[in-house]
Amino acid sequence: MGGVSQMDSWFYGGIILMGVAVLLAVVSIVIFKIKKKKIAARLKDKYGEYI
Repeated sequence: MGGVSQMDSWFYGGIILMGVAVLLAVVSIVIFKIKKKKIAARLKDKYGEYI
């Protein structure tokens, strides 16, 4: 009846989960790059200059 077998659903479900993980990683990297200077300045004020 043209349905998706259980193995196919696990396969495509895994691909979808990996895609979501990559998307979240890219979003996290972008947010980190935007806030990098502010975080570095806060750490410098709190702990001093790094080597």
